[in-house]
Amino acid sequence: MDIEGHENGDKGQPGNERESSSMTKKEEFASLEILLHPLAVMNIADHHTRTQVAMKSRGGEGKERERQRERVIGGLIGHQSGKRVEVHSSYELIHTVDDNGVVTIDQAYLHSKSNQLKEVFPSEYDMCIGWYSTGTGVQPNDLAIHKQFIGLNETPLYLMLDPCPPLSQRVLPVRFYETETVVVHDIPTMVFSEAKCKIVTEDSERIAVDHVAHLSSNSLETESE
Repeated sequence: MDIEGHENGDKGQPGNERESSSMTKKEEFASLEILLHPLAVMNIADHHTRTQVAMKSRGGEGKERERQRERVIGGLIGHQSGKRVEVHSSYELIHTVDDNGVVTIDQAYLHSKSNQLKEVFPSEYDMCIGWYSTGTGVQPNDLAIHKQFIGLNETPLYLMLDPCPPLSQRVLPVRFYETETVVVHDIPTMVFSEAKCKIVTEDSERIAVDHVAHLSSNSLETESE
């Protein structure tokens, strides 16, 4: 069963239109066919939930630093054949945030985790097909984060999950971005280009998703009593 992903374009960040316009392009420039398995999304959502719980137990920090800490970051596992990319799973990564909100990925951990996963997944899988984060749109420093993954993959994908979508939203709150080089003010510049994706599920994944949905429904009923 395939469920086609949504086609929303990135609108940039309020008050930063000039910078955001140079960071994102409309998805019509994207060329990849991206297939996303539910397990990756479930892992990311769980990562976000645990991070939010941990944040509540911490004291206050600088506004920008705290905002960046609330985001979760991790790697994507999948494989690519030509223009077809299939994302099967994801894993959490360690990162630090300085007082200015600059995010730095722990490269030693990234490479160590990648090597460990190679012993578990099929040889044709890429242990860093891309990376993920949470939010409602591309952030000004996301390209800087993106470039930190190029050591393992020359053209990594970027998956963004909106952890708090509107209740009326009927599509999965996931966006994928690939990168392209365009000329901005006469300077070659790397930008994000939104790409379409489809959700694909295997029988075992459908069972897992149905089980989680059932548990969530029972939890909500218990809390309302």
